[in-house]
Amino acid sequence: KLWDVANRQLLATLVAHAGPVAWLAFSNDGETLATAGGDGLQLWNVKTLQLKFTLRDKHIARIAFSPVGTLLAIGYGNSVYGDEWGGPMKLWDYVTHQVVRTLPEPGSRLAFSPDGKILAARNDNDAVKLWNVETGEEMRKLDQAGNVICLYYSPDGQTLATGNWDGEVNRWNVFTGE
Repeated sequence: KLWDVANRQLLATLVAHAGPVAWLAFSNDGETLATAGGDGLQLWNVKTLQLKFTLRDKHIARIAFSPVGTLLAIGYGNSVYGDEWGGPMKLWDYVTHQVVRTLPEPGSRLAFSPDGKILAARNDNDAVKLWNVETGEEMRKLDQAGNVICLYYSPDGQTLATGNWDGEVNRWNVFTGE
């Protein structure tokens, strides 16, 4: 459902997936809405409410748009519980519909740094890894993060907050890993 928050009005109901919608995200320009469900990924034009593209892949767990450019990170795993099914993450250009880079881990939770240069992703062993978006190289591993269910960067990109199933919130220095 798309809502006009200021006026508290329902704008539209999109019939996006055959089952539950596991995740959704708006592009940085606000013109594209991506939805992920058990039957794949769909891209919607927010203004016309028209379906623009469908990527059939039942193992997509999470998605995140880069705050700059046209990259969409696609993480794989069980859409609710995490990484049981696994598969490499993909950095995908949502305009050209081309894979730009493949990263070797599942990435069931994802967050781009504010400048779009670093992708934080939970992998399948309760660690969070930081990936250089341009090179695809692993920059740092944040061990003992627990079973992470959410990630978020501070506005300056120097701190990453992680929340886990145990109710803990941890703050990490992106540059030192502390």
